[in-house]
Formats: sequence, C-alpha cells, structure tokens
Amino acid sequence: MEKDIIKTLGEHEESLKIAHKRIDELQLVTKAFYDLVSDVKVMVNEMTNIKKDIVSIQSNIDEYHKNEPNKLIFNVKNTIITGIAAAIVGAVIALILK
Repeated sequence: MEKDIIKTLGEHEESLKIAHKRIDELQLVTKAFYDLVSDVKVMVNEMTNIKKDIVSIQSNIDEYHKNEPNKLIFNVKNTIITGIAAAIVGAVIALILK
C-alpha cells in the first residue's frame, strides 16, 4: 500500500513537471503572440500613412496633368510673341541701316 502511494506520488510529480514545462512553453508562445500583435499594429499605422502619402501624390499628379496643357499654351504664346517682336525689331533695324 505504501509503495502504491509512493508510486502514485511519483507519477503525479512527473505529471506536474510535464504540466509546468507546457505552461512555460505556452507563456513563451503567448508573449510571441502579443509581440506579433504589437508589430501588426505598427505596420497598420505605417500602411495608413503610406496610403495617405499615395493619395497626396496622386492628387499632385492629377493637378499637374490638369495644368500641363495650360503650360503648353503659355509657352506657345510666348514663342509667337517673341518671334513677332524679333521680326519687328529686325525690320526696324533693317530700315534704320538702309
């Protein structure tokens, strides 16, 4: 009877050691899980900021494309006016030199 009790206590002690080992492993897994969740939160914030930057860049590109034809027209007008002014100045100089 006493041997059975000692044997049973030994089995329970071994079972407790295994349970404690499992609990320690679960604590490590739980800590890793919380660390992962924290990292995911940081990534979500960074992705949100990247999304805002992309929207801003896209609106700048859209505005640039909207204003680009106006710049082309402005440059063409300047070239025509400069050409006409150069022709007039050339004609006046030619008349003076004649």
